[in-house]
Amino acid sequence: MRKTLSRFVENPTTTPPSATNRQIEKRLPQIPDRAAALYLLAALKQHVGETREALQNLKDCLALKEGFDPSGSPSLGALKGTKEFDDLVAAVHRDFPIVAHAKLALASEEKI
Repeated sequence: MRKTLSRFVENPTTTPPSATNRQIEKRLPQIPDRAAALYLLAALKQHVGETREALQNLKDCLALKEGFDPSGSPSLGALKGTKEFDDLVAAVHRDFPIVAHAKLALASEEKI
């Protein structure tokens, strides 16, 4: 994700989070992987304590249904246990079941 988004952020390793937020927000319409950019924004916003904005970016990211699962993200760990975050995670797990819980869909004896 950083490789892809680094084209849109000047000095991605040295830019402070708030400046990175502004750069990504400004260039969001140009970024091809919008969901990844929104997920990164959610993590960065949470890092600087902007919880409402972080949740909104996360909600926008997950609405694109690209399979992002925030449940294991250390960057979003402070949101765990909040109703809104837990509802978002539950919706993701409904739409994209965890592979460990997947059921066999097709079995074939034929070898290719």
